[in-house]
Amino acid sequence: MKSFALVYRSIFLNVVCDDEFETVIKQHFCSSEKIISASLENPTYTLMVTAHIRTIDGIYHKMIDKWFNYSTLDCWIDNDKKTCYIANFHADCDTNRNLTIQYFTSNLFNRLLELNGYCGIHSSCVEKDGNGIIFIGKRLAGKTTCMLHLLSSGFNLVNNDTAAIKYFETEKQVEAFSIVKNIFIRMNKSFSTQPQNKKYLQIAKEQHVKCDDEVKLEENRIVLTPLELAQLNGIKFIPSVTLKAIVIPQYNPSLTELRITLQDTAIYREFFTSQILPLVHDTTSFLSDISIFDSEICSIEDCISGLSLLPCYLCEHNENTLFGLSDAMQDILK
Repeated sequence: MKSFALVYRSIFLNVVCDDEFETVIKQHFCSSEKIISASLENPTYTLMVTAHIRTIDGIYHKMIDKWFNYSTLDCWIDNDKKTCYIANFHADCDTNRNLTIQYFTSNLFNRLLELNGYCGIHSSCVEKDGNGIIFIGKRLAGKTTCMLHLLSSGFNLVNNDTAAIKYFETEKQVEAFSIVKNIFIRMNKSFSTQPQNKKYLQIAKEQHVKCDDEVKLEENRIVLTPLELAQLNGIKFIPSVTLKAIVIPQYNPSLTELRITLQDTAIYREFFTSQILPLVHDTTSFLSDISIFDSEICSIEDCISGLSLLPCYLCEHNENTLFGLSDAMQDILK
């Protein structure tokens, strides 16, 4: 058996697993030294991952994951021992079994984030010199497009799709923690023909993805892990960052130059609320049975109030105006 810990601030999840699963779980968290450490004597919770348990005491659940061809695992939760056990893995191949284990571990860690006052928000986030900019917008507003452009300009990657955020009153700051997920990049021609994006064409070829003019939500997309995306751009994956500004992207095809305007954050409170996401997916909703001493579940209002303390900018853009985005974001961070 192998043991290590997944750590963020006061959250310590010890993982004890069969030897074959150590690399599987660490790879999901991008093998980040800022998240992965040696096992700890007094963890917040412990996860036991083994193929050799048939049954054990605790609150029992079966997880069925449709995303990985209906792979399953059995789960037992024992809050008295602060331990969660998963075993009896069934999948059509080792890849789907491993993905299911990664997915469960990630959702368990996200449950601990919830119990420590974090909430999820639909967003992309980048980092430069220790400062974070978070892009919050509806689907197709340009969050990923703006993020990818900044990665090409030397900004580091924090997250795409979901971040866990929390306001720390004593430090007067909002932090964003990356919820590690695969990154989907739409390879429509307006994107793929941009000089800085040609590096994605080889990936598209390898993944048999065609580039075309139509924007398709679920089809013409390549898939990269956060670490693969960071390596492709020659930058770093940064798992957490202190936020310095909010940017709301808005696609405007008629623009001839980038337009960035400072906004009154208060008028976006309802919009921010609409972008709040659960940190634990419905597939593992039974993880709500996990409890810890002195938990501090964060309300949505707390989350929005923290965001409201940050300067907020509207970024109107299109594929022909993004060349000025990096300088504009650098100015925001000054």
